[in-house]
Amino acid sequence: MAHFYDSIRLLAQSVTVTEINTHLKQILDSHDEIQGCWVRGEIADLHHHTQSGHIYFSLKDHQSRIRCVMFRSDAVSVPFRLSDGLSVIVYGDISVYTRGGTYQLYARQILGLGDGALARSFELTRQRLAEDGLLDVARKRDLPRFPRRIAVITSPEGAALKDIIAVMKRRYPIVELVVVPCLVQGDNAVSSILSALDAAAEDGRFDVGILTRGGGAADDLWVFNDESVARQLADMPFPMVCAVGHERDFTVCDLVADVRAPTPSAAAEMVVPDMSSVLDQIFHMESRAKRSLIALADMCQSRMRALQSSWVFRRPDMITGSHRQALEELAHRLELALTKIIEPRNTKLGLIAGRLEACSPLKTLSRGYSLVTNMRSNQLVLSTSQVAPGDDIEVRVSDGVFSARVKGVGGEPAGGGRH
Repeated sequence: MAHFYDSIRLLAQSVTVTEINTHLKQILDSHDEIQGCWVRGEIADLHHHTQSGHIYFSLKDHQSRIRCVMFRSDAVSVPFRLSDGLSVIVYGDISVYTRGGTYQLYARQILGLGDGALARSFELTRQRLAEDGLLDVARKRDLPRFPRRIAVITSPEGAALKDIIAVMKRRYPIVELVVVPCLVQGDNAVSSILSALDAAAEDGRFDVGILTRGGGAADDLWVFNDESVARQLADMPFPMVCAVGHERDFTVCDLVADVRAPTPSAAAEMVVPDMSSVLDQIFHMESRAKRSLIALADMCQSRMRALQSSWVFRRPDMITGSHRQALEELAHRLELALTKIIEPRNTKLGLIAGRLEACSPLKTLSRGYSLVTNMRSNQLVLSTSQVAPGDDIEVRVSDGVFSARVKGVGGEPAGGGRH
C-alpha cells in the first residue's frame, strides 16, 4: 500500500514531455540574444519538401551543427539556389520544436557568402575585426533623432543616391544632404572610398553618414569586404549607416557600421524622421501645453475669487483692529514694567548723588577754603615747602579761579587770617 501511495505522489509531482518541451521553448523564446540573430555556417543535409515548399537543412562549422527550417513564405524570396557546402549567413529565431523535442533555427533570410575562397577571406577579416573589438555591440552609436547635415558617401551617378534623395525630400526636406563622391566598384574603389571617408571625417560638420551603393554581383560588392575600408568606417567621428546592395547582400562593412540598412531607401528612412509625424507630435504637445496653461489659469482665477470673497478682504479692519488693541495692551504693560524697574533705581541714584555731594571738594570751598596750585610744578600746594618766593600760583575758590605770586614763605600769614 505504501508503494502505491509513493507512486501516486511521484505521479502528481512529475511533468509531461510536452510540458518540458514547452517550458524550454518559452525559455529560448524569451532570450533576445537568440531572437533575430545572424548565424553563419555551411549548408548540410539540404532537403526541399516538394508538397509544402519548406526547406530543411543544417548549418555546420568545423565543430558543431544546428538544424534549420525555412518556411515556404520566406523560402520563395531566396535569390539563389541552395546547395550542400555553400557558405551562408542565415537570419532567424532559435526556438524549440515541441513535437519533436529538438531546438532549431527558424530561418527567415539567407545571404550567400560566395565560393569557399571568398567565404574564408570574409571569415578571416571578420575574426581580425572581432579581435580588435570593432564588432562589439557596445561600441555602436545611436543615430541622432533630428540630424541637420548628412554625408552620403557613394557614386553620384548611382541609383542608390537617387533613392536616398527621393526618400529624404519626402520625409524630411529641411535636412542638408551632402554627397561625398567615390567609386563603389572596380580596382580603384577601395582607395576612392577611403579618401571619401577621410574627407567626410575632416569636414567636422556632419551629424551622421551613409555609406551606400545599389545591388550587384558578389564581385562588385566585394570592395565593402575590404578590411581597410571596414576599419576606416568604424573609426568615423559620427554614426555611420551601411546600406550596400539589396536586403539579401551582406558585407564586412555591415558588421562594423553603427547601423545596417537592407537598402539605400531604408537607410534614408532610418536616418531622418518623418516630418509629418514630427509636426503631428509638435501639434499634440502644443495642444497639451495650451490645455495645461488654461487649466492652470482657471485654477489661479478660482483661488483669486475665493480669496477676494473671504472676510479677510471684505473686513480687513477686523484683523487690524484686533492687532491694534493687542499692541496697545502690550505697550501699557511695557510702560508699567519699566516704571517698576526705573523708580527704585532713581531713588537709589539720588541717595548716591547726595553722598557724593557731601564729599565733593566744591562743598568744602563754599565754606571759605581754597585750593592752591603751583604753576611751576603744576602740583596742588599742601605744604609751604612746595613754594618759594616769586612762584606763580593759581587759587581756586568756590566761585572761580585767580592768579597770585608768592612774596614770602613761613610763619603765620599777615593779619593772622586763613589762606
